[in-house]
Amino acid sequence: MRLMRITVSALVGLVLAASVYAADAQSALDTKWTGTLYLGKGKLRIEMVTTDTPGAGQAATMVSPDQSSAKIPGRIEDQNGEMVFLFPSVSGRFYAAFASDKRQLLVGRWEQNDAIFALHMKRTDD
Repeated sequence: MRLMRITVSALVGLVLAASVYAADAQSALDTKWTGTLYLGKGKLRIEMVTTDTPGAGQAATMVSPDQSSAKIPGRIEDQNGEMVFLFPSVSGRFYAAFASDKRQLLVGRWEQNDAIFALHMKRTDD
């Protein structure tokens, strides 16, 4: 009986920890991100809003204010443990991972057609 109580307590603890982690991961994706894409001699500012909607999945909207104010829709997928932000209308992909447990920085690479560039996105509060 004692072993059963310990096992039930451990399971409850794991479920609570998992739900807190899931809520933290979701809140980390429900936010605005800003970054700079360095293109050799040039650079572009990138702004991205990410959302995680129950039933609809994870989505992203990207804007490059240096090019236009057009909102580019995308989706977020998990590919072998790496977050991949897919923007099919511009044939672009952002492969990223959180740089720390605080989930304030996405570090990765932007791929578009045959070009690959480093891209880091910082979480913003505005």
